[in-house]
Amino acid sequence: MVKKKRNIGIDLLKIIACILVITLHSLPPEDLMVANNVFNLSLYYVGTLAIPVFFMASGYFVLNKKSISYAYSFKRIKNILIVVFSWLIRKRQITECIEKTVLV
Repeated sequence: MVKKKRNIGIDLLKIIACILVITLHSLPPEDLMVANNVFNLSLYYVGTLAIPVFFMASGYFVLNKKSISYAYSFKRIKNILIVVFSWLIRKRQITECIEKTVLV
C-alpha cells in the first residue's frame, strides 16, 4: 500500500482555522465586552476568515483528485449533513435543558 504524503502547509492552515473558529464562537459581537473593545471585536472579525479557509482547504483536497465520482460527492454530502443535523439536535437538547433550568 502506498502511503500518501501529507501537506504540512495545509494541515497548519487548518489548525489556524480551528483556532479562529473557537475565537469566533467565543466572542459574540453582541456581547458588550466584545462590542466595546476594539481588540476583541477585531479578533471576532479575524475569526470569520476561518470559514473560507476551511472551504479552500477542502477544495484543495477535492480538486487534487484524478476524478470525482457522484458516489464520492454524495458520500461527502451525506457525512456533512449527518454531522450538521446531529449538532442541531444536540444544540436543541442543550437549549431546552438550559431553558428548563432558568425557568425553574
